[in-house]
Amino acid sequence: LDRDTSGVLLLCKSSDAAGPLGALFQTNGGAQKTYIALCIGSPLDHEITLSTGHGRSRGGLWRVYDAQDIGRGLPGGNKVKSMVTTLETET
Repeated sequence: LDRDTSGVLLLCKSSDAAGPLGALFQTNGGAQKTYIALCIGSPLDHEITLSTGHGRSRGGLWRVYDAQDIGRGLPGGNKVKSMVTTLETET
């Protein structure tokens, strides 16, 4: 889902708000992303969970990797980390 998305722009009116909000995006699980999609037909399941990996590629860009790649070494000494995405349907 995030392959072509490079990040988020967060603007704050005060430095008192900037610190705590910025920390949410640096903490694993601190910020939650929500995607909305218009689909034709009805999904078979109410909830789908995708287990994949993520990390920086050769060019330094974030990319999604196969779950089998979790723990594999990447350029720059980093490793592919675990990522779980849950898709839920609403009626």
